[in-house]
Amino acid sequence: MARHRDEAATRGLSRGPVIAVAVVVVLALLTFGWFRLRDTVAQQGVEAAATCVDGARTVDVAADPDIADALSTLADGYNATAPVVRDQCITIVVHPLDSAAVLAGLVGTWDTASLGPRPAAWVAQDTGFTSRLPGTGLDGDPTSVASSPLVLAVPQGAGAAVTEAGLTWAQLPSVVARPDGWSSYGQPTWGALKVALPTGAAAGGDPTTDAGTLAPELAQAVASGLSGGTVPASGAVPAAVGSALAGLGGAVAKQPAGTTAALAAISGLTAVPGSPYQAVPATEQQVYAAGRAAPGTVSAALLTGGAPAADYPFAVLAGDEVDETQSRAAAAFEEVVSSAEGQDALGRAGFRTASGTLPEPTDAVPFGDAPASLPRADAATAAALATALRAPR
Repeated sequence: MARHRDEAATRGLSRGPVIAVAVVVVLALLTFGWFRLRDTVAQQGVEAAATCVDGARTVDVAADPDIADALSTLADGYNATAPVVRDQCITIVVHPLDSAAVLAGLVGTWDTASLGPRPAAWVAQDTGFTSRLPGTGLDGDPTSVASSPLVLAVPQGAGAAVTEAGLTWAQLPSVVARPDGWSSYGQPTWGALKVALPTGAAAGGDPTTDAGTLAPELAQAVASGLSGGTVPASGAVPAAVGSALAGLGGAVAKQPAGTTAALAAISGLTAVPGSPYQAVPATEQQVYAAGRAAPGTVSAALLTGGAPAADYPFAVLAGDEVDETQSRAAAAFEEVVSSAEGQDALGRAGFRTASGTLPEPTDAVPFGDAPASLPRADAATAAALATALRAPR
């Protein structure tokens, strides 16, 4: 009997210490894990806070309405990476603003009520705008991030006919002067080919409305064609060129305010004969966008001869209003836009870029070889040509 009691006692003593040790171990592990987790979370919080010790910062970019949507998409992707510049968390915000309105604000007084925050960077429609900024207003030379050639936007179906007929910019004034101008392009019942030359005056004074005009670029293309392929220099406009431009500019009684308004009017035509105008100078990308908005309504006619192209320069701005953080953040965003991924995104939006990416051809824009790009006229000549056309910029 004593042996049985000893065995029972031994069994009873072996369980208690084991359980106690196990509980202690578990509690120790839980306690250790809790402190490790707490320390890790605290360290992560410290590290996160250290990256933005100077807080958050919004960096504003003004962009021509043509390219603003594509840039906004790129900015969203960039912002999602949580960029930090000089210990500040950066958010890029793109504001669509008419290029002429931005230029006026930068060289004069920036009106935040109508234009919004003064930008740290600007993507204008072309270098004709950024070249008019004083050197002190730029942080380095602007770099083109995309381009789009000048075309003539016409009703759907007429674009291919005009292109195939080989209409030149030099011939345009004489075609417009004919009462049956459309007869040479497969439309004998349409009557005169009337070209709208937008004034560039923002409707209602709203700078966020695209009120751009490519009339001066058209004037340079016509002048070059009439002058044997070169644009007259130093404001000297030959009499024949001035006369042709005056006739072209006077063909439409009431001009639209901007290119977008003219494209919308052409897209909305239900009957071409008797309409105020049936063509407007536009960029290839603008016609592509108009065709996507209203399929089957508008198309691009590629005229023969050199013509200026919109080249969308990315300008990092300088001056007392732009500090080092804004400048560096704007430059970092420019690198995003100029990267292979950024260029592909712009190409898919209808712009021509270094990557060569383009959308599939549509009934609005064939996206064939780009026409020859004409060097821009000097400021004096551009002003003289625009005046001759009666559409001063």
